[in-house]
Amino acid sequence: EGNLGIAVLLAGSTTVVLEGNDLRDNRKKSGTPASQQRIQAQSQALRVLRELEPEISSARGGKRAAILVQDQAAPIVRGNSLSSNDGYGILVCNSANPTVEGNTVRNHWRPAIAIRDTARCLLRKNSLFDNEGYGVMVGEDACPQIEENEFRGHKKHAAVWLGGSTRAHLRGNVFSGSAGFAVAVAGTARPTIEGNTFRDGAQPAIVVQCHARGLIRGNTIVSLAPICIVLRERAAPFVDGNTLSVAPALAAVDSAASAAAAHPAQI
Repeated sequence: EGNLGIAVLLAGSTTVVLEGNDLRDNRKKSGTPASQQRIQAQSQALRVLRELEPEISSARGGKRAAILVQDQAAPIVRGNSLSSNDGYGILVCNSANPTVEGNTVRNHWRPAIAIRDTARCLLRKNSLFDNEGYGVMVGEDACPQIEENEFRGHKKHAAVWLGGSTRAHLRGNVFSGSAGFAVAVAGTARPTIEGNTFRDGAQPAIVVQCHARGLIRGNTIVSLAPICIVLRERAAPFVDGNTLSVAPALAAVDSAASAAAAHPAQI
């Protein structure tokens, strides 16, 4: 609690189990009173971390997180509670391949969980709620399996953002009460979005834009918005076998209209 930066660093090829911890209020600068000795000790720890990870303040947003999983690490991150951290809740990067399951992640301003580079990750049965930033943000060539998680009450940004060239799999998740889009797909991403349930969102449940493609299949969307799925720009996903609560259920904007017209009966 109240650490001056990263609380837990999992690096190298570690396969440690990180379980049942409470990580909260970890910040770039201390927000609570502390003795000079504690500040000096934490500053020394940060200097050691900077030697281990010289990109800590990189232009891609840095690596400041309550839990940082990097290199080829493949730990199990299970049953932890993360709240109100100043950076990411959990950041998975490089070619790490952790299992992240059964965690509660809430009240983060930056993405609660970020997965990037060429990381592969199983993200399963976590509860993410009341985050101001993205619930899960996936970029570059990362390829996570995002399964059976609960996303609730995300306040501003999408609950899940899939960008870069990711081929992430998003299956069996439940989304409810999002103020923004539940899932946003951008870049040249080609994700599989399958068998998810979307409830009571204020905006369309899924937006696909840029040059993104992929598969949107077998989802159930009960929306407060007048449209369930939006295609923008040159997006051309295959949309098939979804159960949608409103009509028109799908809106295509710009040249994405040709992709929608190619599969008019497969919504």
